[in-house]
Amino acid sequence: MKKKHSVIQIDIANRQYVFVLAASYIAVCMIVVASIFIMMSSWFRGYIKEKVYEMSSVQLENITENVNHQLDYYQVSLQNLFMEPHIKASLYTNQSDAINEWNITRYLQYAVNNDGYIDYSVIYQKGRLKQIIGHVYPSEEEQQEVLEKLQSTQHDKQVFFINNEETSQRRFFLFRMERDSLNGPPQRGVLYAINQSKISDMLLASEDDKYSYLVFDKEGNLILSQNEEEQAQIEKINESASAAQGQLRELEIGASTYFLTSSYSSDYQLNFVQLMDISEMDKVMGAYFKRSLIWVALVLIISCILATIVARMIYKPLKRFFKRISSYSRLEDEPSMYGDSIIQMTSEKIISQISEISRQVHTDQVLGFLEDEPGEALMPSVLKLREQERVLLLYGRSKIGRVDGKQARSLFEAMGKALSGYQTKMFSEENGWYCVYLICEKALIKTEQSAVISLISDVLEQQQRMGSNLYLLCSDWITDEHDFQSEFRKLQEFSKYVLFGECDQVCDSSIFETKKDEDVPKKLLQPVIDAAKCGDEIQAKQLTATLLKQLSGYEIKKIFHALSYFSTELENVSVQVPVATKKYQEIYMMHYIKLSSLINQKQLYDYLSNLIEDACLEVNTYQERSIRTDMLSALEYINSHYQEPELSVEQVSEVIHISPSYFSRMFREISELSFPEYVNNLRLNYASELLKTKRLSVKEVAQKAGFSGTSYFSAQFKKKYGTSPSSYRNETSKSE
Repeated sequence: MKKKHSVIQIDIANRQYVFVLAASYIAVCMIVVASIFIMMSSWFRGYIKEKVYEMSSVQLENITENVNHQLDYYQVSLQNLFMEPHIKASLYTNQSDAINEWNITRYLQYAVNNDGYIDYSVIYQKGRLKQIIGHVYPSEEEQQEVLEKLQSTQHDKQVFFINNEETSQRRFFLFRMERDSLNGPPQRGVLYAINQSKISDMLLASEDDKYSYLVFDKEGNLILSQNEEEQAQIEKINESASAAQGQLRELEIGASTYFLTSSYSSDYQLNFVQLMDISEMDKVMGAYFKRSLIWVALVLIISCILATIVARMIYKPLKRFFKRISSYSRLEDEPSMYGDSIIQMTSEKIISQISEISRQVHTDQVLGFLEDEPGEALMPSVLKLREQERVLLLYGRSKIGRVDGKQARSLFEAMGKALSGYQTKMFSEENGWYCVYLICEKALIKTEQSAVISLISDVLEQQQRMGSNLYLLCSDWITDEHDFQSEFRKLQEFSKYVLFGECDQVCDSSIFETKKDEDVPKKLLQPVIDAAKCGDEIQAKQLTATLLKQLSGYEIKKIFHALSYFSTELENVSVQVPVATKKYQEIYMMHYIKLSSLINQKQLYDYLSNLIEDACLEVNTYQERSIRTDMLSALEYINSHYQEPELSVEQVSEVIHISPSYFSRMFREISELSFPEYVNNLRLNYASELLKTKRLSVKEVAQKAGFSGTSYFSAQFKKKYGTSPSSYRNETSKSE
């Protein structure tokens, strides 16, 4: 007994899914609103940090300039002391006297008293502090530490720091020394011991309590500071400052949070640090965050209400839709074999789709490479030739337009069977303008190209009998893969010979290389243009058919240039555009583009025939308008001069400048009377009026009406009115 597999059925049209739909919308709304809130908060905090960093950088730069300026001042003061004659004499000699000692003491004391920040000044000579003057006298331990640190210096721009733990005094030292060698130990000079606390209050003073400043030397020793900091905090600040060059960092010290900005000065190898207490700002930001949460909650509530409304609006049509689906088919239990077959069919379909995608990718790569300029695209691996391999490149086009994909694949399969010893490849876009086939052969076989073309011709002939409209152009054997692009372009160009009936099935490209590479003589085109200018449409079309056969012997580019000139001249019959103008060139290029996009011989002939018809219609219309105008002028002249006996066809035709015979023919077509009949009618009508109103003799009436003789007048009058002129007068007199 076969075991049935139970299938869970889900009724999506059930009313409970309106709540699922609403919950989904609400969840999406919450995610979107939360994401926007988080992004806005992050952006706002980043914006605040950026502005704080810009402001802090300016303030820190000002502090750096102030400190460097003060240190430069001390360096100048030390230089002046060093150059003072009494001090210099003491430094370079061991001799001393009371007066010299008194002068040295006076200078050193003046430097200390005049500044207010110097605790003491020192004269240094060869490893000993020779003389110390100031408000404070250092202990032996401090003097020893000063000597050690001074001897470790390499130049006068260095600053060192000493912390006297006994007196809780911090001092940093500036000096002017003479050295025996570059970066060598100092030999003699002067130095200042500067009170750190006093000068920090002066140099690092800030109007805002949120800001505090510190200055470190390159070893991380604190040189200047506004506040008393613990050693652990100093090390933490120095470490963060070293890592924060050029950026803003957050730093927590105790219960407070700071923004830290640092700037390094290479003049004295000092690192300047600004700390900004942001505890208050965090409180403000917290309050802002709480207010924002209230607005977010309101937005979420509104979004939930809208989501519920939208869900109910969507639910009804969705319910009808799924009910309709469920009425057509229901999911039922099926045996395992059915499920296995479905899986197999699905797998085959997936594999087929993957294969089709892969084939299309290769096609796009190959066709893109062939259409690209040489050297600008990478060659696809499928076009790379193996050793001793050669290839025939076949370029396929349709005689009616785009290439039918089914016809292209059918031809490919048929060629694969007919050319069993060769490897065939096809590259064709779906409903593209062309397709490409490759016939690959090992060079050892050495098959003649004509033999391969003969086999392909037989295959294509069978395909054409089955309704195919493809034709092929074949390249020479390609042995160098770098020739693919040039051969492809050559075949594209040669495919245009189908417009002249040159390509029917399979064409060897070599037959087109013997075409004339010279401009088409204008004398071949002129007879058609002249016939069109004369309005002779039939002759112009007959000459065009002959012209196309003559043009097929020229190179295709020369033909298109000749036909573009030919088309422009035909259009110029009606448009009348001067040759050496931009407009003429635009018309020429328009025809060149249109001609080169034509597909077959019929399209080319129809294109040229339409131009001929338009030109002839314009010529004939113009001629007809001109003839009618001339005939009106002739009638006006006749009506004014019919009383003159010498009026003749020659006289009137000369007035309107046409031949007498052509005038007579056109006059009869328009008036439906010959010239003598029309003139006699005018004269007889005038004579009848004279007979009614004037007391003139018949002879006088004949002369006034324009007749040269009385007998001819009487005969013509009787012919029209059925009576003689005399009788006509008597009858009209009686009736009156």
